Amino acid sequence: MKFEERTARPTSSSGSSDRSLIRVYADWILGVTLAVLALTFLLTARQTPSYSSTAQVMVEPRIFPGTSPAQEADMPTEQAVATSSVVTSIAAQALGISPAEMTNGLSVSVPVDAKVLDVTYSYRAAKEAQRRAGALAQAYVDYLNRQGIRQPGSVYLRPPPSGLVTASVISPATLATGPSSPNFTLNLIVAGVVGLALGLGTAVLRDRTDRRVRGTADLAVHTDLPVLGVVPALGRRRKQGLGSNRPLPSAREAYRYLRARIQQTLLPDSRGTLLVTSATAGEGKTTTARSLAEVFAASGTKVILVEGDLRGDDLTEQMNLTPGQTGLTAVLAERLPVSSALQQTGVPGLLLLARGPEVPAPGDLLAGGGLHRVLQELLELADLVIIDSAPILSRADTVSWLRVADATLLVVDTQHTPRDRIADAADEIRWAGGMTVGAAVNLVPRSAARQRRRPRAGGITHDSAQVGGPSGGQRSNSNENTLR
Repeated sequence: MKFEERTARPTSSSGSSDRSLIRVYADWILGVTLAVLALTFLLTARQTPSYSSTAQVMVEPRIFPGTSPAQEADMPTEQAVATSSVVTSIAAQALGISPAEMTNGLSVSVPVDAKVLDVTYSYRAAKEAQRRAGALAQAYVDYLNRQGIRQPGSVYLRPPPSGLVTASVISPATLATGPSSPNFTLNLIVAGVVGLALGLGTAVLRDRTDRRVRGTADLAVHTDLPVLGVVPALGRRRKQGLGSNRPLPSAREAYRYLRARIQQTLLPDSRGTLLVTSATAGEGKTTTARSLAEVFAASGTKVILVEGDLRGDDLTEQMNLTPGQTGLTAVLAERLPVSSALQQTGVPGLLLLARGPEVPAPGDLLAGGGLHRVLQELLELADLVIIDSAPILSRADTVSWLRVADATLLVVDTQHTPRDRIADAADEIRWAGGMTVGAAVNLVPRSAARQRRRPRAGGITHDSAQVGGPSGGQRSNSNENTLR
């Protein structure tokens, strides 16, 4: 029963091969953008509003008697004169403030191709800004008009240091109707653009450094295994017996599809032994093994489900069964017949071989060579044997199962397990047994991740996943699947 199927290797091993970067990190990008917007809003709101007032001054040539023809005003020079300490001191004296205070908030600009000075003053009060802009404009005009006056006792005019120009106020200082700064609209637009760019940039960085598998194509790249099925995450889980577990139709159909793929690629005719494992704890392998046992039993196949992890009884707990004094450990240690250790599960056509009593060295017990006899006896009583083993990278016990199983199904939680760990698990399976191998993606929701790896006696860890068995009927309100 060594039938093998390969999945074509995608041309790209990008972490987002199945989904675009924006779709994968949509929440992250949105969060970063909103954070930048919120920070900008708070900083802008903390700024003191500033009001601006502008007065316009016309600069024209001045002609003195006996001088050469008038020349056009040099506007950069006049701009410098308007902001000079001489002019600002005149305006400060008229306002009754210090020259240093007068220069704060003052700006003088020259419109393009115009002989006009725009004297603008910004202040926290609109009327005071208007008063200061008007005072500066008038001080500049007065300063220019005092130039070129005949000196006492002389027939000559005092040379005008500011040039042969005169000035007049053509537009009085305006009264602001609203603050000129801060500009909430502009700041938020800029913050939105910056936040979006920052979100995209950090998303690219996270994608380059993220070691998780994204999607089935990426899983095939890093494991070189065919992905046989994807199990959807459902709602919240609760604990109850196997036969009363009723997931939503999407999960039931997903397990039926996985059953068909296993029959097609791993175990034709649903006969043989199927080992279900995972790279690490918390990937949903126990629920997958149990649910597969249900759907195979529902199709008329005689199935025996084996609790192959001798350091825990998660499968027994999931099925709400009481661990008995007989089980796999007793069968191996005392060479009891397998038939004496089987338990009814409440599902027609499905029996359970539980872990059994605790033993001091379970790894040595599995490696002792008795597994061949156990599986032979199980196959005499059933068509299909499904083994729920320990995570392959957690303990060496699983290697003993790999050497005797006909096929292996690697269950993968792509949301949390690093791709290198999954690849190591696939290599370990090939090295140990060389049997037919397939992979199943288990989509464990974020809420389940918070419950991962709760400490338990004996070093066992527990998680929860949100997938149920595939039996028909309504989903029970008290149903929970606890995954290892």
